Amino acid sequence: MLCETLSEAAARGIIPIFFVKGGVAIELRLGLLARATRDLDIALCAPPNQLLPLFDSALASRSKKLPVWRFGMPAPAAPNVAALGLRQPADLRF
Repeated sequence: MLCETLSEAAARGIIPIFFVKGGVAIELRLGLLARATRDLDIALCAPPNQLLPLFDSALASRSKKLPVWRFGMPAPAAPNVAALGLRQPADLRF
């Protein structure tokens, strides 16, 4: 559901190109239905200071709103290297 939302937002020019990586990417490529992990690794091609506003814009653009809550403070994706991106805890319930 979240990947579909991001795809729609990218197609409409709301966010730049994004890609899914990690275990979910493998599951999507192989057509697997079981979730190996509960996390979703997404990369947006944008400067780090624009990542969260773009993510929020993508979620807000969906006609049927997703129940997504971000919580906690964003942290660098790699220790002491904020330029590589952010790790933002979020919760999706449906």
